[in-house]
Amino acid sequence: MSWLRALLFNIAFFGSTALLGILGLPLLLAPRRTVMGFGRFWARCVLALARAIVGLDGEIRGLEHLPKGACLIAMKHQSAWDTLILPAVLGDPAVIIKRELLWVPFYGWYAARAGSIAIDRRGGAGALRRMLADARGAANDGRAIVIFPEGTRTAPGQRLTYQPGVAALYQALALPLVPAAVNSGLAALEAEGLAAYRAGGNQSSSLLPTI
Repeated sequence: MSWLRALLFNIAFFGSTALLGILGLPLLLAPRRTVMGFGRFWARCVLALARAIVGLDGEIRGLEHLPKGACLIAMKHQSAWDTLILPAVLGDPAVIIKRELLWVPFYGWYAARAGSIAIDRRGGAGALRRMLADARGAANDGRAIVIFPEGTRTAPGQRLTYQPGVAALYQALALPLVPAAVNSGLAALEAEGLAAYRAGGNQSSSLLPTI
C-alpha cells in the first residue's frame, strides 16, 4: 500500500509541476522576488500533496537560532524534502545548487531566475570564485545562503568529506553560520530514479546554535 501511495504521489508531483511550470512561464520575465514567490507557492503545493497522499509532514525547528538578515546555513541533505521546505519556511533563501540542476526543465529555469547560486563542481578555483561573488550579492540583499556542505544527497548515517565551499563562504563573507541537521532520509526511498516516500512520518530540520 505504501508503494501505491508513493506512486500516486509521483503522478501528482510531476503532473502538478508540469502544469504550474507551463502556466508560470510568463513569470520568468518578472522580477526575481516574484519568481521566488511563485517557487514558494510550488513548494507548498508539493508539501501539501506529500501530506495528503502519503501522510508525510514536516517542520523546521530552532528558528530562534536564525539571525536576522544575511547568514549562512550549512544543511545536511538526505531527500528532496530538504530543498522544498527551504523557500516555504525561510522565504527568500539563496540555495547553492549543482549547475546540472539548471538544465532540468522548469525547475532549472525557475531556480535560476529566483536567485539560486549554481556551482560547477568540476570547475575548480574559478567556479569557487564565481560562487563567492554570487553569494556576496545575495548577502548584500539580506538573504540567507544555504549550502549542503557534502555537496550531494547522503543516506542517514552516511558521512562524506565536506567540500571546500562552506569554509570559503564562512571565511570570505564573515556571516553567522547556522548548522542544520535533518532526518528526512528516514522516510525517503529511491524508486527507479523517482522520489518516493514511505507512508506517514514527520520530517524535520533542526537549526542549531550559530557558530
